[in-house]
Amino acid sequence: MRARDRTHVGAPSGHLTCRCRYRGSFSVDPRCGIQFCIDRYETMLLSAHKGISGLIGRRASWCKCALQEGIDTLKYAIIGSGNIGSAVARQFARAGIAVGVATSRGPDAVAPLVEAIGPQVVPVEVGDALLADYVILATPFEAVRELTEQIADWGGRIIIDATNAIDYTDFSAADLGGKPSSDVIQDMAPSARVVKAFGHTWARVLAREPGDEHGGRRVQFLSGNHSDANAEVAQLIEQLGFAPIDLGGTGQGGLLIQFGGPLTAHSFISQPIGGASPPEMDLIDP
Repeated sequence: MRARDRTHVGAPSGHLTCRCRYRGSFSVDPRCGIQFCIDRYETMLLSAHKGISGLIGRRASWCKCALQEGIDTLKYAIIGSGNIGSAVARQFARAGIAVGVATSRGPDAVAPLVEAIGPQVVPVEVGDALLADYVILATPFEAVRELTEQIADWGGRIIIDATNAIDYTDFSAADLGGKPSSDVIQDMAPSARVVKAFGHTWARVLAREPGDEHGGRRVQFLSGNHSDANAEVAQLIEQLGFAPIDLGGTGQGGLLIQFGGPLTAHSFISQPIGGASPPEMDLIDP
């Protein structure tokens, strides 16, 4: 059923002709006042009606014409649907948070991921994903420059660096002259706030349920040179069910969790600790 044919209470009304390049039907969701390009982004509209949190952010619009009018857009987006991108998308879906996913092959290439994970995954164009409040880069490291150069001014938006800078001739860490890989990305997007996260463990481990059977949670390290951005990403990691540990600036923390760093390729569990006084502090459920 097309979104415009939905007749239940709260269905969109007031259809107009969308002026975007898709020439679809343009509508307003009466529940939130957000405008939608129904034909092109029907998945987004249906997800909104299912009450999935996190769909709406602050800045632009999924619809190209609404973008020019300053309508709101998606809050979270992942660029890349490979092993790491899919694992992160799975955690968003598990937490009930909608996330846009984009690939260089276009939105249709994301369809298998939607089928595997659920409607929280919303296929989008790369250009739209780059306008999200939180842009998670899960692409090959060498693809980052071309992506970041598409945005002239990031306006302080957050780039979450889940990439791995790899020398594929011997599968070792790429030679960046001792510079943290996230700092290289920061140089590519100086008006963004770059935070390293989600790339320090194996994809299959990352995709697993974050909690164990004893109240513990898998650790997600993060590092960045903007403490406020670190705090925001730590909050997101918490929402996804992980235990965030902020390692501070990239000069130290970033080197620990980038490809080849000593904290990579492990699965750390943070176990709950409690006690009536400092001498009595111990594991709650050993």
